[in-house]
Amino acid sequence: LNRPEQTSDASVTGLRGVLVQLLRELERLAPAPLFLIGFFWWLMAGFRQITRCVPDVVGEYGCSDWLAGGYQGYAMMLFFALTAWALHYWALGRRGLTLRVAALPGYLLLPVLLVAAYIDRWRMDEFFQFFGWLVWPLTVAIFVYLLRRLDGSQEGKTSRRWYALHVGLVLLALILLQDVLYWLTESYELWNTAWASVIFLLATTAVLAALSSKRIFAATLTDESARWPWQPYGRAYIVTAAGWLAVVLVLATVGVAISSPGNAPPLPYVPLLNPTDISLLLALAVCASYVLRLRDFGLFAQDGKGLGNYRRVQLLLAAAFIVINTMWLRVAHHYWGVAWDASALYHSFVVQAGYSILWTTLALCLMVLAHRRSQRSLWMLGAALLGFTLLKLLLVDLSNSGGAERIVSFIAVGALMLIVGYFAPIPPKAQAIEKELNEE
Repeated sequence: LNRPEQTSDASVTGLRGVLVQLLRELERLAPAPLFLIGFFWWLMAGFRQITRCVPDVVGEYGCSDWLAGGYQGYAMMLFFALTAWALHYWALGRRGLTLRVAALPGYLLLPVLLVAAYIDRWRMDEFFQFFGWLVWPLTVAIFVYLLRRLDGSQEGKTSRRWYALHVGLVLLALILLQDVLYWLTESYELWNTAWASVIFLLATTAVLAALSSKRIFAATLTDESARWPWQPYGRAYIVTAAGWLAVVLVLATVGVAISSPGNAPPLPYVPLLNPTDISLLLALAVCASYVLRLRDFGLFAQDGKGLGNYRRVQLLLAAAFIVINTMWLRVAHHYWGVAWDASALYHSFVVQAGYSILWTTLALCLMVLAHRRSQRSLWMLGAALLGFTLLKLLLVDLSNSGGAERIVSFIAVGALMLIVGYFAPIPPKAQAIEKELNEE
């Protein structure tokens, strides 16, 4: 009587063995597609659960979200991060199974965080609401942990993909810092002040200042035993990320200098002590510090991809000249009542006379410095600026009305030119200096 049951059990066992063997063979032949299908199914199920609708109490008026809309975005972000953390163990070869494609969610976590950070920046008032203050540090910590576990640096392996992820981490830090500043601006109702115009400038300045630290440069370039990520990915931070941040910061400095009138009510306008001027000077100082750091560590002469370091110096000097000029425009706007308009500023005799005196003063400083250091090229730069000032006096200042102001402008420029001729004559050429030294 037991023989039919034994036969049935044997057939079931044999069929199960065949199915198991077939499944193992299928997993061996196509692990990546199967994993991606399962991963996609898992994400869709989780997102659907987060956004699911539950019936109302009465049950006759439709349904409502079981999780409020403000919480849904952070719940999705945390769900994706925890999923990536759970799956990355398969990519490490634990329990005899190595599935390299399981590292993909960890790499995709950075784009997810970047998109979420941009969304938070546009919402502004929700950055520290709906447990965002808890979810953001937790998800960023998970990504850094995954990056450390998956980048292969412990085995001496490096790749452009991991290099790019480290650069992207700097971009994420920049966006998050902007989010915080946007939230502060919204909280204190500062949108109609100069503080709102310098948000990006302040955030970029802070990130570049952190990357320009001497300690980070030393850990990357001179200390081979430095901790991760400075070894082996320090150059992703101090060369690639910081280099492009410096270029962007200089361009942003020019944009803010030209566009911002420096209004910061209820505080009065004080030259050099208003939000616009302080932010511009800090940005230029940090960019100059970064260039000096490159020189001190022997990277200044190495032109990598993008703009070379000497081009960055030229861009920095041009930006500094524009910033100095726009500072005078803001002074004329607030203290002489000149409208913050390109046409009004251009046709204002006060602005033009101030430019003549300012440019002559700058030329004087350059030529005196060049004379003391015997730098003929720097002296020629000051002379060119002085010649341009004279040309502006003849073509622009003479065409404007205002006799007394015109006289003051010409007298001031003439006096400064006399000082230049007396204290800063043109330095001798290098050949002349060498010949004089040989004769001695």
